[in-house]
Amino acid sequence: GRGFVYCQILSPLNKKIYDLGTKGSGQTPFSRGFDGRLTLKGGVRELIACEYLHRMHVPTCRLISIIETGENLTRTDEPSPARSCVIVRLSFSNIRFGTFERLKYIKRPDLISKLLDHVIDKYYPEVFIDTTTNNTTTPFNKYHAFFNILIDRVSYLVASWMSAGFCHG
Repeated sequence: GRGFVYCQILSPLNKKIYDLGTKGSGQTPFSRGFDGRLTLKGGVRELIACEYLHRMHVPTCRLISIIETGENLTRTDEPSPARSCVIVRLSFSNIRFGTFERLKYIKRPDLISKLLDHVIDKYYPEVFIDTTTNNTTTPFNKYHAFFNILIDRVSYLVASWMSAGFCHG
């Protein structure tokens, strides 16, 4: 609820799309009534976790910077006032399972299919590659092909988290 994506960058090196965003920059429509701020302690903890996961070859975002804002925050789970920060991070995508779940919740199946087509076109180009010939093809059912690739990626990600001792929470 406190993350915000500012732009997307197409890498000239690997042709992947990266999201550049912040965490702790303030309220978003999904902040659920909270202030959308991040404590410096939380920002440093995220930096350490992300760098550890990256060094363990676990797919993760990368933090570009931590900027202390000078604000004092009141928190119930750590000594207050706590120092505030904004982190700037680079990630492969900020589209989550919850992005689709929210569209189902607000009863917009038309947007679910549009989002799914966007995700496949932009983030899963291998759906359109015939692995037996390495030629570009249009699969009979791109959603089925996407789902199979998604299962592989998510399984790899969760197994990587577990092997690195990380628990997403």
